Amino acid sequence: MQQNSKADIKLSPFGTSHYQRFGPKFRLEDIMRRLISTFLAIFMVVEASAMVFAEDLNLYDKDEYLSTPYGVSTYDRIEQDVCAIEESVNRRYAEKLDKALAEGNEALYSNTYNQMRSERQAAVLKVYSNYGFVEIPNNSDGVAPLSASNDLTFSETLYFNSSASSYIYTVDWEWEFGAWDDMYDIDDIAGVAITNSDDYYINRSFAKTWDNGGNLTGYVDDTGNHTPSNSKITKRFEDAQGVAFNVTDTTNFNSAPKAAAHEGRITIHVKKKSGVSGTPECKIIGSYEHNYKTFALYVTAEVESVGFDLSGKLSVSYATVNKRWLRASGGKVIDASV
Repeated sequence: MQQNSKADIKLSPFGTSHYQRFGPKFRLEDIMRRLISTFLAIFMVVEASAMVFAEDLNLYDKDEYLSTPYGVSTYDRIEQDVCAIEESVNRRYAEKLDKALAEGNEALYSNTYNQMRSERQAAVLKVYSNYGFVEIPNNSDGVAPLSASNDLTFSETLYFNSSASSYIYTVDWEWEFGAWDDMYDIDDIAGVAITNSDDYYINRSFAKTWDNGGNLTGYVDDTGNHTPSNSKITKRFEDAQGVAFNVTDTTNFNSAPKAAAHEGRITIHVKKKSGVSGTPECKIIGSYEHNYKTFALYVTAEVESVGFDLSGKLSVSYATVNKRWLRASGGKVIDASV
């Protein structure tokens, strides 16, 4: 058997010799073929990892259902205008609210806050109207909201643009002043779901929180990007049925009482899938899962799973939990009468 000297064996960039890899009669074509196979294998692994990552975050191409170009950029433009007008209204009331809180004047605070909310809602309605959306009044199936706690109330509105066949659903939650829990456990969960994901889909979703002084404390866009870095609301997941958010409901009673997420809103844009005939019924509903401690030294809660049940309400299971309750809005219904 022919022996090869060390001088005959040249190390390759991969740490082994050409001789060891390909034998004494290797060719350049063999090396290139193996290199190409290696790079293709690496590419397939990376692509598979990216698919798994996207699946874990419940990401999917919602624009694939669009039957018209409407919505690709319009939805984001509407939301930008809504945010701008809301902050303009809030700024006008900020000083008066802070003064009422500092003085402990609850009557003045309540009247001022309600006035701010009413003006803000009217301004938002005007923005939607400018984009061709009209409010659908009294459009509910009459189902009473869950009443596990009256400390949190919902208000919800459904808008429709007939030319774009597009809906906007907004649900606001607001805590009763001073009724916040002072022993934060883990983040609460707020969500919105649709009951007919076979015929409709959520094209865009946005969420925000305000403290009880009317200051924006968190905002998250459709992609999950949130501001500021310590936003009190962040995107938890989104799937075909709905979208859920983490809400950091911390409080501060040191001077003027402040709740970081005293009020919040989730906005979703809903469209009917291309090829669906008629106007099949679909209920849109918001819900809020609250957890809290009654003693500081209790073990911190741990969420096991989060999803939506068939009625559209949040379904949260815990590995460990102290106190909790779930409250849901009455919901709005898209049906053949629209």
